[in-house]
Amino acid sequence: MAEKRTMQALLKRDLTPGILIEEVPIPQPDDDQVLLKVRAAGICGSDVHMYEGDASYKVFENSMPVILGHEFSAEVVQVGGNVQGIAPGQRVVVRPRAPCGQCHYCKTNRRHMCTGGSLAHGLRIDGGFAEYVVTWPETCIPLPDNISDTLGALIEPFGIAANAVHDGGLNMGESLVIQGPGPIGLLALIVAKARGVGNCIVIGTSRDTLRLERAKAFGANHVVIADQVDAVQAVRDLTDGRGADMVIEASGVPALLQTALDMCDKMGRVVVAGIYAGPAQVDFTAMVRGGKSLIGTYGGLVAWERILAWLSANPYYAQLSEDVITHRSHLADADAAFKRSVNKENIKEVFIFN
Repeated sequence: MAEKRTMQALLKRDLTPGILIEEVPIPQPDDDQVLLKVRAAGICGSDVHMYEGDASYKVFENSMPVILGHEFSAEVVQVGGNVQGIAPGQRVVVRPRAPCGQCHYCKTNRRHMCTGGSLAHGLRIDGGFAEYVVTWPETCIPLPDNISDTLGALIEPFGIAANAVHDGGLNMGESLVIQGPGPIGLLALIVAKARGVGNCIVIGTSRDTLRLERAKAFGANHVVIADQVDAVQAVRDLTDGRGADMVIEASGVPALLQTALDMCDKMGRVVVAGIYAGPAQVDFTAMVRGGKSLIGTYGGLVAWERILAWLSANPYYAQLSEDVITHRSHLADADAAFKRSVNKENIKEVFIFN
């Protein structure tokens, strides 16, 4: 049988809406790299923005054509001559980029803020929406035997969600609002419930029926449909008129940052985990007078090993987390998968590779 030399991949050649399925050469690792066979890859919100041709992603146009995908698990199939500590046959999850290990942020255990390191998979260099991908051993984290490939593809958004809960300093028994019931919001809910959150309220819109149903299954005490009621008043009614101790803003809608602050109790915290396409207007005077804290959270590389160990030791939470995935598809069905993501007909869509 002839050696396989090409592979299927999802390419973005420019910011024209849509995505292309193409047959491209299988990449080859250099002496410091590894070749991975992708097992599962999740569609992220940034992938959807790229699919739609969002103008705010024009900064990445000079990296095109590029294979999308930065949330993926894989199997090592080949290692470069200088690579140690990783071997063919090993299952791994892949960080979007390799931290440099030398900058101030890496040396102070804040690798997600690294100012050096490798370029980002799926944005600056080819990513995981392909049968094979080349990366560096520093991006690869071993996947425990009892963690599935599909759950492995969730670890990147899981890291963001866990960081949001951690950075907000959520304490046992506190009230929490999660604004935006997408994958990050729902994974944050799972983490918060495991930490003993008290009253937990998840807010979405009438387009989020599936997501809000899943939020209730994951343990939300209340769900609020924001386009049918006054969401701020609803939160106050559910928190003895005070507002929530903490709000995670995961919608990515600029106007909802002020809404999150309005839902927050005096001396409460708003953690911003969503990426906005434009600036947000905030009444800072009201925020200051209420003693409220506004916290930005970004990435979750530091949390990955901890999350994997926790999921491996807690099968209940592993299964709950895997239920965030509502659709499993193949690259050939990519256009339909992206359209489901655009129309919120799924929660998390994961491509499966044979």
